[in-house]
Amino acid sequence: MTSRLFRFPLAPPPGHPFTGPGGPAHRARGEVRLRVWPDGTGALLTRAEGLRLANNEGGFYQTWLVADLRVPRRLDPLDRERLPRADPQANQPGGLFTLDGQPPRVLGPSASERPNTVWLAVRAGAWGTDETGRQPGARWFLNDFSNWTFWLPEGWGGSPPPLVEAAEGLRDPDAAGTHAVRGLPSGLAFEILTDLFIRRGTVLPEGPLEPGPRLLALMAERIAPLDSDGDGLLGYPDVVGRPGLFLSPLTFQRVVVTRELPSAATVPRGYPSTAAVVMAGWRKDGGSGRDGLLPREDGAGETAGEAGKAPDVPGAEAPSPPGEERTPRTEASEGR
Repeated sequence: MTSRLFRFPLAPPPGHPFTGPGGPAHRARGEVRLRVWPDGTGALLTRAEGLRLANNEGGFYQTWLVADLRVPRRLDPLDRERLPRADPQANQPGGLFTLDGQPPRVLGPSASERPNTVWLAVRAGAWGTDETGRQPGARWFLNDFSNWTFWLPEGWGGSPPPLVEAAEGLRDPDAAGTHAVRGLPSGLAFEILTDLFIRRGTVLPEGPLEPGPRLLALMAERIAPLDSDGDGLLGYPDVVGRPGLFLSPLTFQRVVVTRELPSAATVPRGYPSTAAVVMAGWRKDGGSGRDGLLPREDGAGETAGEAGKAPDVPGAEAPSPPGEERTPRTEASEGR
């Protein structure tokens, strides 16, 4: 089994609270390396320097893999008619979808330039820095147990998932045999967002038009066939090992790093806040995009298991030698 290696160069985006002069990331630089196996799993290594010290009670940094919603190349005319088109060049097949029909803004530096794209993020490791502001290598494995994204209503103005654990009977949320509330599998969430914003003419055309009620209706329709205990939530036993429910690592075209400040009054964010970003970067694909700032237009929306069908993706290093190479899926299945 062969693997391929991709790089995400990281730098502080201008205009953000943590990236200006005197901020914790003013001189930060870094890189994320993503190794992808044909079975749809991946391994990440985050390296950074020039950050302010963050460790334990002083806070921590969080790496996120981000997948942006794109307009499918093959789209039903009924859906195409309902796409916002304030700019004639916006929301073209294969391009980034925008809510207002304007050119995409993925990291708006101010309230007047808020992001207008639709995306989902997968946690890819929390880490700290030493006294010099360095992180030599924070590792993270991407498989069916970690390739989960946030609870979609929470990210789009709704409420978090209900608490289903009794205080006197809390279970290990990472145990494979429990129905842990971990949000949604990334591939399932990506399809729900596509139905919510793009397939408005063919999916639930007679249903609610407002995003909030429509999202809840779509989630109920998609989750019900997988929900073994009928509580409206999904756990590991419901989805692990099922094809098509998890995004391929190749779908994630950019990375953001946020600074998280722990507090007794807050809980860790389930999705990255624009205001908390300290570094960001697109996947390094040779010759694609505009000056390397925009991602490739192919590969978005692939589900795990399809990664091996694209062996010649630009930006990847030469595959590793063939052999019995261990993958995160192998490690997870063996209980490691």
